[in-house]
Amino acid sequence: MSKLTIAQATNLFDEFVVVLEDVYWEANTLVIKDEVFALIRLLSAELTELQKVSLQDDHYDYEVISTKPSVLRDSVKGVQENVVPTILRLQTLQRLSPYLDQALEAFA
Repeated sequence: MSKLTIAQATNLFDEFVVVLEDVYWEANTLVIKDEVFALIRLLSAELTELQKVSLQDDHYDYEVISTKPSVLRDSVKGVQENVVPTILRLQTLQRLSPYLDQALEAFA
């Protein structure tokens, strides 16, 4: 995947949050819910900052704004390692997997 533009990152994170909300509601334990919720909060903060960017600047390369990229990357990896094995619905797992990979690339 090539470098994301601000517009592409905004779309990616917006769709990622929607899938994570499904994962949250399907989770069986509070530990899993907490981990998913933490990532939703981080992505929501990033989306809030991205939405402040002018439409004229949507074509510029995306860079993390709200926190350190390593914090976002570690949170995505945590979901990948701890949450993915607990997902029971195949449809949810299939929807989530591409977003995890794309987010890891975006935060590299």
